[in-house]
Amino acid sequence: MYTNNQTTNYTSLSADEFEQALSQPNMQIVDVRTPDEYFYGHIADSINMNVTAPNGSFELEIQTLNKQHPVAVYCQGGVRSKIAAHTLVVQGFSVVELDGGMYDWLASEKPVEE
Repeated sequence: MYTNNQTTNYTSLSADEFEQALSQPNMQIVDVRTPDEYFYGHIADSINMNVTAPNGSFELEIQTLNKQHPVAVYCQGGVRSKIAAHTLVVQGFSVVELDGGMYDWLASEKPVEE
């Protein structure tokens, strides 16, 4: 575990730790990149919810998630996922975040779906 952000209560994980977290029961996997980024490769079983979408649509989309189940969130490099993780925690979700995003996931030779 890299960091536990005390102000927002989410945990940033390495690629190996994140992969382990994905196997938890009922884990909801959220890719917060753009639809184009998602199209070119994403983590299996993830759903795409663009955190930078206009008009607050990300905040509306996350309402479709189950607050009783944990959320694993990632982006390309780890910046947008931290923004999304904060938003999710404020909304009452339990969250883990992939610290280095897809860059670290791919560098660790983890599987990707297209």
